[in-house]
Amino acid sequence: MRFSICCIILMIVNDVSFGGMYSAAFKVKVLGEDERPVTNASVLAAFWDANAPGYGGGRHIGESITKLSDTNGVCEFEGRCDGSVEWKVTTEGYYPFYGPMISFTNVTALGKLEPWGSVYYASVRRIVNPIPMYSRNLNLRRPLLQVPEIDKEYGFDLMKADWVEPFGKGTVPDLLIRVEVKPVKVDDDFFVKNPEASKPRHKVLFIGFPNPDDGIQPFYASPHVGSTFRLPRYAFETGYENKCVIEYISDGLRVIQNDMSREDQNYLFRVRTRRDEKGKMVSALYGKIEGRFDFDQFGVVTFHYFLNPTPNDRNLEFGANLLSDKK
Repeated sequence: MRFSICCIILMIVNDVSFGGMYSAAFKVKVLGEDERPVTNASVLAAFWDANAPGYGGGRHIGESITKLSDTNGVCEFEGRCDGSVEWKVTTEGYYPFYGPMISFTNVTALGKLEPWGSVYYASVRRIVNPIPMYSRNLNLRRPLLQVPEIDKEYGFDLMKADWVEPFGKGTVPDLLIRVEVKPVKVDDDFFVKNPEASKPRHKVLFIGFPNPDDGIQPFYASPHVGSTFRLPRYAFETGYENKCVIEYISDGLRVIQNDMSREDQNYLFRVRTRRDEKGKMVSALYGKIEGRFDFDQFGVVTFHYFLNPTPNDRNLEFGANLLSDKK
């Protein structure tokens, strides 16, 4: 059977992730922070493959290809996949870079995925000056950090990773933390009319500071795409607010407000500020929080922080942890 030219131009398919395997081609261009090409960067491309029916379902990596970028910082890839490709860049002297998932949506009659040969850019960040810092991921602490009592304020020592005495081993209240649980009024017959509803909740997390020049400010950066060193290399000198309020409100049927919903939420902070007799700020410690604050109605509070211990040094490049697992 002879096919006309029209038959082989394009056959549009809305979703190609249905088990078929198609040819895919794309390019990655690796650039430094100065936008110059990075040569000999290692780029790994993982081509996804749908399991055959009866093989347990799901998907797996069918083919992985690693190449080195050329003098223009470019790698070219071609392989077969079910419609998705993941890729990352790792090279000596730079932080790893995770590219966005490549999702193809169209396939030609010749079995080629489109867009064909698109260029994806990786802006890798150089490892410059990693330093020892106080760091703790309170999401991993056991038992989890919990305020001793709801509706009361407690100081948290970042260098000791604990509440200040007498509720913990801390001595300096870097953060002032309070969890409030407020009532949400509903009609008397609310649960009769809405048996599927959950309990209405209004939770508030207050983050404050003991010194007027201490403070915090948000910084937005995706945790899944881009450089693993995703926050600024140096903390900002200005822009800090002396408090942070995070709320979660639900009437039992829907979420009205959820300040913990942003995956790209991060923070920079400044603590232990000190002024001289003339009123000039002469000393401060800077740090960052990777990810968001999380908390619940029982007073459990979690976040992942890094604190530079050197006064007035705004470097946020983490190299080693000054907090051992036993502290």
